[in-house]
Amino acid sequence: MKQFFINIYKVIKDEYWGDPVWSKVISAGIIAVLGSIITTLYLLGKSLIDKISFKEAFGSLLFFFKRATLINNFVILICIVFIAITTVNFIIKFIKDVRQKRKANLAEPAKEELPLVPFEPSVFFAYRLAGAFPGQRGLEWYDDPKVIVERLSILFQKPIKFKSTEREGFSPHPLWWFRETSSMFIENFEKLSKTKVLMGVKELEVKRMAVNIDQAYYKCFVYLEVKGEKRTGLYNTDASDIKRHIETFGYSWEEFGLHKNIPIRREEYDDGAAIIKGKVVETFGANLRTRFLTDYNFIIAGHDSPFNSQRFERGTDKYFNDILSDKIEAERLFEFLDTFQKRER
Repeated sequence: MKQFFINIYKVIKDEYWGDPVWSKVISAGIIAVLGSIITTLYLLGKSLIDKISFKEAFGSLLFFFKRATLINNFVILICIVFIAITTVNFIIKFIKDVRQKRKANLAEPAKEELPLVPFEPSVFFAYRLAGAFPGQRGLEWYDDPKVIVERLSILFQKPIKFKSTEREGFSPHPLWWFRETSSMFIENFEKLSKTKVLMGVKELEVKRMAVNIDQAYYKCFVYLEVKGEKRTGLYNTDASDIKRHIETFGYSWEEFGLHKNIPIRREEYDDGAAIIKGKVVETFGANLRTRFLTDYNFIIAGHDSPFNSQRFERGTDKYFNDILSDKIEAERLFEFLDTFQKRER
């Protein structure tokens, strides 16, 4: 109860008292309430002094209001009653308003205050690698999907998204993924199961991982390989389509939206509406997803890594796809990455 009245006081002070209209209404309400209290105290005092009952004291006051003066006192009484009714209605409405605002404040999630990034991207990445792979030096393979998900969860623990800054060399998105000519920052990570994660919009059923922790911190990277998954069934994709994707891109994938855990077609996601169970449903706010139908691979490094360069784009044109098709070993890619220097970006 005490907290309730404290909340009322805060709402009055912060949201209503500064308003020119509400301040007048509140003032009138306070005057009416104080007037009622003073009148009651006057009647109690009169009954004690004149040694009459409270009812008789009230009757004498009522008689005064019934007497005729230049203005009929009964009219004054009606005005007082009207003010009292208005005051009561205001108090009831005000209490309801306070309760609604309190419920809204409880329901509204607290806005996340982003911190400032403490290091340059490659330094930040090397720092996170040390926490996720303590004691490791050089390159090591990890083949247990559960271990891979556990270590990635440590690597991508919050925060990985920071405030924008004008400091040269500092990025609000220090962690990026790279694959040939494609790249993107990683601002969200979620564990979906013991063997599957969500990285950005990518659903990744992990297969194996290589982690390189180099003495030259800017050469640190994570190589991640994921398994192909079953199709969602949203599209009429068959084996020939997947084969054509592999011949063209080196892998196959599909994009879709996720509305309340219900998959919808990419076109429906773009339109903001979908047909679900025969009915048109608004789907604004749905989440975009990418699912790989064949094996897929990429590396993770800091935004200012030398791998974020034209040389990487040109030089890895076939490495990633050739690894997936078993034409070469992944170590061939790692040897090429070891030739990069800090300022190549």
